[in-house]
Amino acid sequence: MEIGLGHLAWSSEQCWASTLPELMAAWRGYQQRQQQSDYRAGVGAALFANAHRDQQTHPSPFTVADFFPSLQEPARRNEEGVEEIPMEAVLKPGETLHELGDIEDG
Repeated sequence: MEIGLGHLAWSSEQCWASTLPELMAAWRGYQQRQQQSDYRAGVGAALFANAHRDQQTHPSPFTVADFFPSLQEPARRNEEGVEEIPMEAVLKPGETLHELGDIEDG
């Protein structure tokens, strides 16, 4: 029950009165809060690193995953199992689908 007493800041009574599903739900909530905290720290680290990045030696911008690899997004796949590519990877900054000619105005 060290998890409940330490990381979750529960009292001894709360910890011993909780059921296993309650404890696991609280632990998942704790893990999500930790990931959010890591993400915020990673955004700041990436912002600072990109502001001071030498574009000759490191041409691609730093991301949160460069500082917190556990936060790297898994590949998204459609129903057929094909990996979906985010639109940002296809379009250049400021470019729209209309400019590519793939979409007609309707």
